[in-house]
Amino acid sequence: MPKYKLKDGVGTHYMRRSGLLVKVKQGEVVACTQQELGGAKDKFERIGPEPESPPLPKPITGLRLVERAGGWFDVINEATGEKINDTAVREDAAYALAGLTK
Repeated sequence: MPKYKLKDGVGTHYMRRSGLLVKVKQGEVVACTQQELGGAKDKFERIGPEPESPPLPKPITGLRLVERAGGWFDVINEATGEKINDTAVREDAAYALAGLTK
């Protein structure tokens, strides 16, 4: 959980933690979420590094679409040759499932 320090010169701040009203004095450090700070975010400064954003998912590769009949499609894993969908799906859903664009 990130840590925040009450800035100097802003006085005392009261915040609700676990249903209790807690008094935070100048220079004190609290471990809480940004949502718990609420509208008093400007009174606190974050201590420590910024959190790293989660890595982006890798694009799905090795998938292809095979039309069954009448606009119904299967999404095939090229490495194994097996379908990844349980039942045939329409074209838009097949593209979305495979992570492809038209």
